[in-house]
Amino acid sequence: MAKIVKATLIQQYNIDKIKESRLALEVSGPELSNRIGKSATYVNQAESAGSDLFYSDEVMNRIAAVLTEEAKEKQKIITQLKSKEKIKITYSIHDFYPKKPLEDKLIVKTSVPIPKGVGPSVTLNAIIETEDFFDRERTLKEIVSYCNKFDNKNWKESDFTATLERAVGKGKLKKYYDQEEKVFYIKSNSK
Repeated sequence: MAKIVKATLIQQYNIDKIKESRLALEVSGPELSNRIGKSATYVNQAESAGSDLFYSDEVMNRIAAVLTEEAKEKQKIITQLKSKEKIKITYSIHDFYPKKPLEDKLIVKTSVPIPKGVGPSVTLNAIIETEDFFDRERTLKEIVSYCNKFDNKNWKESDFTATLERAVGKGKLKKYYDQEEKVFYIKSNSK
């Protein structure tokens, strides 16, 4: 039987916002954990529904600093590619708190693998991190179709190319061209 952990609405909000932000910037849980000086499993434990680990303000300040560094690097790449994509480049602890007060009550802590209402980058990075979708070769068309199933979206192939290229560049995925079929395939780099 899974352990039921309670969280305040604010604690759950902190966890969800940090997860969404790190996925948007293509930062894995273990990578973020190491960069804030914690064990490699720290962020994944905080995001786990069965763990009673929550972020302190001190840790959220360190996370904000790491995400700011990542965002500035991503913005450099976006600028080099002459993309019109706009991203948030400065993070603070305030980004992980709600704009309006939340009720002071306990809820069952949850862990959403793919957050609802997010963009293609967050959706794709959540799939890379939490699912076995890339255990076999996938075409860009298959990737877009699969991602569109979440939140009933109508994203296009161009919405994913930059994120896929960054995932390949970071070694999360590998890409190769099939000469016979004249198509690129993408799959997990660990398989």
